[in-house]
Amino acid sequence: MIEKLREKRREGLSLREIGKLFNISHETVRSHTMGIEWRKKKIPKICGVCGSTFWIHTLGREKYCSPECGLSVVKIPVAKLNDKGKIIKTFKSINDAARETKIHISLITKVSNSKNKIYKSYKTAGGFKWIRL
Repeated sequence: MIEKLREKRREGLSLREIGKLFNISHETVRSHTMGIEWRKKKIPKICGVCGSTFWIHTLGREKYCSPECGLSVVKIPVAKLNDKGKIIKTFKSINDAARETKIHISLITKVSNSKNKIYKSYKTAGGFKWIRL
């Protein structure tokens, strides 16, 4: 069994993954596979937005090559309001609003998400009120 553990470690599996396979703790796997050279396997994947190829270590985690590509997929329309509540401009997504107004995306998200109790203290971002459409 120890040889099987070492073989799986050489294949690039993590200690926890090997432990789950053999139903033993990762500490036991570590003690039996100490000193074994191993590397995680790099897997090529294509970005779902821009189409570029990028490398991941475990299959299924990353869908986009960068955070910017991932944010461009989420399309939550927002409107920028003045202090009296009149709509100044509407945007197709929070990302577009952040890019055009130079206000950080997290601030617009917090202000426009009025349902969340955590962000109730955020009233404005960049001097404007924001609402989700």
